[in-house]
Amino acid sequence: MKQWISWIIALMMLTSLASFAAAEEPAYTLPLPGERKTFTIMAPIEPGNAEFQDMDVLKMQEERTNVHIEWLTVPSESWIERKNLALASGDLPDALLKAGLTDADAITYGGQGMLIDLKPLIDSYGVWTKNFFEARPQYLDAITLPDGTIPTMGYVEDLKGMTDCQQFWYLNKKWLAELGLNPPTTTDELFDVLMAFKTQDPNGNGIADEIPLSFMFGDKTITYRTNGLYYIFGAFGDVDNPLHIVLHDNQEMVFTADKDGYKEGVAYLHKLYENGLLDPEGFSQDGAVYNAKMRSEPEVIGSAFLWRGDSTFGAERHDNDYMLLEPVKGPKGYQNWGGFLGDSLIKGVFAITDACNDPETLFKWMDSLYEPEFAVYWNWGIGWEKNADGVLIPLDPPAGLTTPEWRSLTTINGYVPTAILNEYYDNIVVMQPSAQWRADIVNSVYRKYMPEIIYASDNSGQPYGLLPDEILRLNELNLDINGYVSETVAHWIVEGGVEEEWDAYINQLKKMNLDELVQLYQTGYNRFRGWEAYPQQ
Repeated sequence: MKQWISWIIALMMLTSLASFAAAEEPAYTLPLPGERKTFTIMAPIEPGNAEFQDMDVLKMQEERTNVHIEWLTVPSESWIERKNLALASGDLPDALLKAGLTDADAITYGGQGMLIDLKPLIDSYGVWTKNFFEARPQYLDAITLPDGTIPTMGYVEDLKGMTDCQQFWYLNKKWLAELGLNPPTTTDELFDVLMAFKTQDPNGNGIADEIPLSFMFGDKTITYRTNGLYYIFGAFGDVDNPLHIVLHDNQEMVFTADKDGYKEGVAYLHKLYENGLLDPEGFSQDGAVYNAKMRSEPEVIGSAFLWRGDSTFGAERHDNDYMLLEPVKGPKGYQNWGGFLGDSLIKGVFAITDACNDPETLFKWMDSLYEPEFAVYWNWGIGWEKNADGVLIPLDPPAGLTTPEWRSLTTINGYVPTAILNEYYDNIVVMQPSAQWRADIVNSVYRKYMPEIIYASDNSGQPYGLLPDEILRLNELNLDINGYVSETVAHWIVEGGVEEEWDAYINQLKKMNLDELVQLYQTGYNRFRGWEAYPQQ
């Protein structure tokens, strides 16, 4: 293995040197000259990870850069507490990686000098980071704070639109054939198909155990991207999401859960529920319970929303029993599907602290992580070889391991300083077959029903462009308003009453400062797009 790693490093260095040769004055070359320097970096470690010092890709990085890292790893479930304690006490390592630093953290601790400004280092020594920002200038804008400093770096993984659609809608085609039905194309037809699933025993066991439509509602264990019921609202206007914020015409932030179409969507979902067509456990079940139902014997799921059905149903059931259902059309002709409310940039993944006595060298180590070919290994592990055209193609994992398990043993999983851009595919790396399969479905089946989204937010949906006090206020409003909406909507779906209680609900939202919430989203977006200046500090 060591000989194999050395061969890869040698080949990569030749590639990197050839690329540098095209530049007039490279800022540095690898390996960095002189004695090997050592830095301490603190990072969370996930269950299933090997110890960082034992990971093949991190060994490759040490050999190619001539920089040694002493890893201070913290169990991921304790990371937030440990990170905050280190920042509060000032007892810091040289750098934080996979850090999860918010804009508020960057402004606060950058302003105090605890996180150093990386902009001068990018200007003086950046090679691969400069190339990245030239390709994606909007990301440079996104990580630059109002005062012009850059305390943290970001992670980008473009996937040809694979993540733009977070859920596919699956329908049991075996049951359709058994009952002589066609796939539904409208909300009325959907009701009729689900009713047939409930009442006509399509699994043939003589027991009324069929679940026509299963889902997970937006409780605290589910991210804002994955709640399947929100997609049904697209038949009545805007596709909803647990933030209830969408972008219209790439310029206007709009709250969804106070519109007439939203009321119509809630009434329709109540109709499904009162007729026994929605999974009664959908408001409480977690992912483990949900996924177990997909593999139950006998088959009980008529329809469900999933990231990908082959890994949930199992390959045989997925291929033989289920089909993808396109969005159904509502009574007013709406036929929308939800695009990912967010952006492929994950901010705050890396920062150099004021404890570092040689930030220039540590920056060069970090900068080299954005070199395109090494970024493939850094992001996905060692499971690659080059084809005749010099393009990296994926290898099968060793016996007894899945590809994700192999990745976890050979590199740090995601949210690290690097970038995988769409233009790398087929030029530097072949997209992994499973990812290409999903991207093809997004683009061929759902893309035409999805809004064009250029909405800059972090991975939790928090908009870029807000100052710390604005972020605190937004979080406060979201907690109150979204909690009220979720509780009220769940009540209406199960028990009804949306028509009678709608006006009181709208008045309550106004009292809870809904207008201020929407304006904060709009302000963050306007600043990110350069349409509005930050206030003078």
